[in-house]
Amino acid sequence: MRNKILVISIVFITALVLFGLFLFTKTSIKTPKGETPAPVFQSNQIKFSDQEILNTVYSDHKTPDGFFADILEKGGKISDSVYYERVLENNNWAFYCTNDVNTAKQLVDKNIADYNKQASPGRIIIDTSENEKFFEFKTLETHESLSDRKYYLRYRVYKCNYLSDLQHGMYYKTDKLISDDYIGIFAKKPITTENVKELVEFLWYSAFSNYNLGGAKILSSFTEENGNSIKHTLFETKVVYGDWGLSDQITLIKSIYTINKNSGEIRLVEENIKTLQGRGN
Repeated sequence: MRNKILVISIVFITALVLFGLFLFTKTSIKTPKGETPAPVFQSNQIKFSDQEILNTVYSDHKTPDGFFADILEKGGKISDSVYYERVLENNNWAFYCTNDVNTAKQLVDKNIADYNKQASPGRIIIDTSENEKFFEFKTLETHESLSDRKYYLRYRVYKCNYLSDLQHGMYYKTDKLISDDYIGIFAKKPITTENVKELVEFLWYSAFSNYNLGGAKILSSFTEENGNSIKHTLFETKVVYGDWGLSDQITLIKSIYTINKNSGEIRLVEENIKTLQGRGN
C-alpha cells in the first residue's frame, strides 16, 4: 500500500512539472529593448499596424536607409552632442543665423565664457568647421575625476543663406491633435524635392535633437511636389516612458512640412494619428 502511494505521488509530481513546462513554453517572454526585429517599411508607406509600431519602438531601428544622419563620435567613454545657437527676438526664441564665421564665433565664445564661469575646468574649442548649413565649433570638456572620459559639445550657428528665422520652442504639442505652424525660411535656391528632403530630415534628426531621443523613430519619409510648393511627410513616433507600474505611451505622428518654392516659407502640420500602450515598467 505504501509503495502504491509513493508511485501515485511520483506520477502526480511529474505531471505538475510537465504541466508547468507546458505553460512556460506557451507564455510569451518579454523581449528586452533593442532586440525586437524591426519591420521593413516602404518609403511612402502611410498605414501601420499597432504591432509594426510596437516592434519599431522596441528595436534598434532609428530611421530608414538613406535618411540624414549626423556623424558624431561614439564610445562607452564619449559623450558627443549638438547645440544650435539661439537668440531672443520680440519675446520669442529663434535659432540664430549669420553668413559670417567671425560673428558666429563671437556668439559661441560668449556662451562658452558664460558657461565656464560656472564650471571648472570648463570647455575649450578644439576644432572649427563649416558646411552649407552651419558653422561648427567643437568643444571639449574634461573632469579631473573622470579624466578618461571625453565630453564633446558642438556649438553650431546656421548660415542665413541656407536657413533663417527658424523658430524654437514650438515643436511640442500640448493637448492638440493637430498643429499648424510657420517655422522658418528655407533660403537655398532653387528649391527642389531633393534638397527639401535633406532639409526636413536634417531638421528632424539634428536641429530638433531627435538623434538622442530614445523613443523618436521614423517609419517613412517621402516628398511630393505640388504646384508652387513641395511637401515632405514624416511618419514618426514619440514615446512617454512609464514610471514604475505604468506603461509606455507611444504616439504615431504624421508631420507634413510644406515649403513654398518662391518664398522658401516652411510650414509644419503635425497630426497625432493614434496612441498605443507599450510595455509596462
